[in-house]
Amino acid sequence: MPMTVRRSDMMVALGLSLLLLGPLSLAAQTESPGSFLGALEGSGNPSTGSSGERASQLERAEAEILDDLPYTRGGKKGIKDYSKKKDTTRSAGPALSPAPVVSLPSDLELYFAEGQVGDAAVKLSQFGYDLFTASGQPFDPSEVSLVGPDYMLGPGDEFVVTLWGLIDGHYKARVSPEGMVVLPKIGEVPVAGIPYGGLKSLLERAFAKNYKNFQLNVTMANLRGIHVFVVGGVQRPGSYPLHSLSTVFHALFATGGPTKAGSVRDVRVLRQGKVVANLDLYDFLLKGDKSRDVRLQDQDTVFVPLIGPVVAVTGEVNRPAIYELKGASTLRDVLDIAGGVRPTAYLARVQVERIQAHEAKVVLDFDLSLTGGKTIASRKGAGRDQMLDTPVQSMDLVKVLPINAAVQGVVYLKGHVVRPGPYQLRTDMRISDVVQGLGDLKPNAYMEAELTRFSFQSDKPSIEIIPIDLAKALAGEASQNLALRNLDTLTVRPIPESELNREVLVKGEVARPGPYTVQRGERLSSLLRRAGGFTSRAYPKGAVFLRESVKAAQQAELKKLSALHAQHLSAEASSLAMGGLDKPQAEAQKEVLSIQKQAPQQFSAQVTLGRMVVRVDVPEKLEQTPDDLVLEPGDQLEIPSLPTTVSVLGSVRNPTALRYRDGAEPNEYVRVAGGLTSDADWEGAYLLKTDGSAVSLYAAPAGFGSNGHRPFDLPRVEAGDAIVVPPRVEIRTRPLPMWHTVPDPSQVPFGAGPEKK
Repeated sequence: MPMTVRRSDMMVALGLSLLLLGPLSLAAQTESPGSFLGALEGSGNPSTGSSGERASQLERAEAEILDDLPYTRGGKKGIKDYSKKKDTTRSAGPALSPAPVVSLPSDLELYFAEGQVGDAAVKLSQFGYDLFTASGQPFDPSEVSLVGPDYMLGPGDEFVVTLWGLIDGHYKARVSPEGMVVLPKIGEVPVAGIPYGGLKSLLERAFAKNYKNFQLNVTMANLRGIHVFVVGGVQRPGSYPLHSLSTVFHALFATGGPTKAGSVRDVRVLRQGKVVANLDLYDFLLKGDKSRDVRLQDQDTVFVPLIGPVVAVTGEVNRPAIYELKGASTLRDVLDIAGGVRPTAYLARVQVERIQAHEAKVVLDFDLSLTGGKTIASRKGAGRDQMLDTPVQSMDLVKVLPINAAVQGVVYLKGHVVRPGPYQLRTDMRISDVVQGLGDLKPNAYMEAELTRFSFQSDKPSIEIIPIDLAKALAGEASQNLALRNLDTLTVRPIPESELNREVLVKGEVARPGPYTVQRGERLSSLLRRAGGFTSRAYPKGAVFLRESVKAAQQAELKKLSALHAQHLSAEASSLAMGGLDKPQAEAQKEVLSIQKQAPQQFSAQVTLGRMVVRVDVPEKLEQTPDDLVLEPGDQLEIPSLPTTVSVLGSVRNPTALRYRDGAEPNEYVRVAGGLTSDADWEGAYLLKTDGSAVSLYAAPAGFGSNGHRPFDLPRVEAGDAIVVPPRVEIRTRPLPMWHTVPDPSQVPFGAGPEKK
């Protein structure tokens, strides 16, 4: 039955073989200079004896075992990389690629997150741990370690000896397990334990025994490898192959660094069961000091114990974080580690949250201001330095609160000014010190400003609004040039656009027609004076005054009237459809309705929208009368020339303009225009005056087939007037058809029933 061998069992067997056959490998190094572990290069041919084959087998077995060790490397080339890399200035070795470490909030970070001050999006984190997780590049000690003169040579190191002068040679030597190197014609030279800086003089003395007049140089080639154990609170504990130049930092980087449950202030190096070094990473993180980063030796152990006491610092400090304490620490020590307080820190109340006796959480407030010296909690006298020397305890949360963000000792200038913003409040500062002249105001600034003042009355805040006349304030008038107080706000507003563009237009028979800019409250009489009055040809009675606001209102009313008219015509059309008219009558009535539909359009075409009836006269007579209107932006005034005609319009046989005759009555002008048409509505006739007003002309038309009866006196016709005679519109309806089908009850015999079929 075939036997199944697991890979793990095979690795164990190969490991035991490596340990048992180790002495043979070392013997092969001394027996054959040309073997895998040989030390010379440049003289003689490498030997291919059986000891070299055994060394190769052991090399392959060791490489397989190392592949299963708990670390990752840049490649799976095994320990043979130590002897293949040739670099005379740097150490060599496999690049260790730490697996990425996922940083999740620790229990400490979650605990302190509830009480932090400031931006909640920036969570408090444990200080120092991101040093090992910030970079994702593979760790390679050969990239960072130079061979110094204090480097102690040991078994496995390789160096190159170069000779010139009376003797030339280039030799590569490897230190044997016994600490020897073999040099041609020189023999064995003990070098183990010799510093690299003293190797050159040692070899010069050795060669001087046989040679003279030569020069010698020594450079390191490949360094020996070491195995170091990294255990405790680290990301990936285990055994790591490193270079002989590796330090504690190299070992920590290879493991991914301490976990957040491990200490960064008490990293220990154990050698042969004894602590030979302690490393505080804060020395490097806070000061850049690596003096205690000791070099590791083969079989050393780097131990990271559990984290010690911690204190969190939040708020207005330069480096808020969770810090590990080392020994007894004070409030001063904690603030120093946090980088000190910011200028925005409110030192009169530095708060410490503390867990007391495993029972409750308490709060202590300290006054660390320069003028302070009391704990707010106890109100007991204490100096500022004594307060800073207060001991802190593990799990304390130190809160440095911010100052009031509101600016004090300022006044504000806002609005339509050149340089708005806060101004320092000085002694006896007044409004004219902030606005020193018109140059501090933007164009079109309103000279009526407002001063907003905040005060307290009966312990209640109040706001006072004070109107300021800037012109008087700049002139130094004390009632307006007020003394300013803290947080006063002076607001200057711009003149509204409606005030800047107050233009009216004067046309026609005035001395100086054209556009005029008017002030608020200016009247029509003032405008006529500015326009130079009327010309000799002017006819003020026929003045046309147009106003934009009136035009807009009339358009809105005309729109409503059109809608009501359309609704009325629709009702009449429905009545016509049910009226029982014969075809000729129905067609005639439809024509009438069609004419009526056009009535609103004809009305709007005949009427000048926006016109106001104003009886214009010379300014002296116009003043103090209702017609002396207050002007508005967009107003238009047109003074026509003296007219000489009277217009007759509407339902007359010859609508035309007739020469004005003084004293002639309206019916005389109508008679000259050919008289009324058959559809004329004389009852609706009216006289349209030149000033825009209208007067009814209703009277029995003498001379048109009546007795000439006049119910009232007809208005006087003046030059420029118009006589308007509208057409008559009649709606003819008949009873509904249903009444024609119902028999007359008087014609129905009593008791007669419906006709039988």
